[in-house]
Amino acid sequence: MIAEMMKLVGNSAFGRSGMDISKHKEVKYKSNDKAIKCKIEHFTFHGLEELNDACEITMKKWRLNNKNPIHLSIAIYQLDSASVEVKQEHAVKICHNALSLPQ
Repeated sequence: MIAEMMKLVGNSAFGRSGMDISKHKEVKYKSNDKAIKCKIEHFTFHGLEELNDACEITMKKWRLNNKNPIHLSIAIYQLDSASVEVKQEHAVKICHNALSLPQ
């Protein structure tokens, strides 16, 4: 249970700030053969999936706007990991005190 809590807290703080936007793709739908060929020959072409009467073309992003620097994400994750360790130690002390019998 403690591991699940640590994962949840870490992911909530890390979340959007640690997102790798270099993996984001653009999806376009084309039905014209000439337009499909043009998109396939483009340097950002990633994949093609044929649909009923059109094609779903996946393109890599040409420009990336990295709003959150990676060092900020790492700092958030490290701070959160430290707070989880403190909370875990506190929970262990509470459990230990609750289990010990009065003399």
